[in-house]
Amino acid sequence: MRTLIALTLLTTAGCLLDGGSRVGKPPMDRDWRLVQDALHPVAQPSFDKHVRGADWTMRTAGYGRSGNSSEERWHAHFACLPLGEDFHTSQKIYLLPPDQYERILTPIRADMLAALKTTGVTVTEVGAVECRGTPKPSGRFAITYLRKDGEIAGEVTGLLEPTLTDGEPDGRFSDLTVTLREWLTR
Repeated sequence: MRTLIALTLLTTAGCLLDGGSRVGKPPMDRDWRLVQDALHPVAQPSFDKHVRGADWTMRTAGYGRSGNSSEERWHAHFACLPLGEDFHTSQKIYLLPPDQYERILTPIRADMLAALKTTGVTVTEVGAVECRGTPKPSGRFAITYLRKDGEIAGEVTGLLEPTLTDGEPDGRFSDLTVTLREWLTR
């Protein structure tokens, strides 16, 4: 019984200290779907279009879309495959070289930005594509925006990196992820 009383008092104290603020928490409005719905038909086709080179193409091991109340995520798990090789039988797959990250992420960022602008949000920043090399290469971008007169902030981020297996880069597969997050600002 003492535990129940203590938990009740702690919960009440937490509610009083929080002041009922929802700043930083995910929005619960219907317009959240507007941004998701604009990015969804663009994400995977953009991956397919831009993740390729002059003599190789993407061998997709898996596509996905996942999400919860605070974020939505589109991703591709892939390896590089020389042109002319059969997707199902070739063993000539290899890891995407880090020098390709910026070339691939730049047009994907442009596609995400164009889709985002169709929703009527106010884009506040379009960050540069940032890449780093060894020992754990990665490439990333971020686009931030406001909607509902600044009441809600959001961010679309892209990340391209080798798949990690036990903390070390996988020798053959890479992951490309675009994530949408939104939060209340007031």
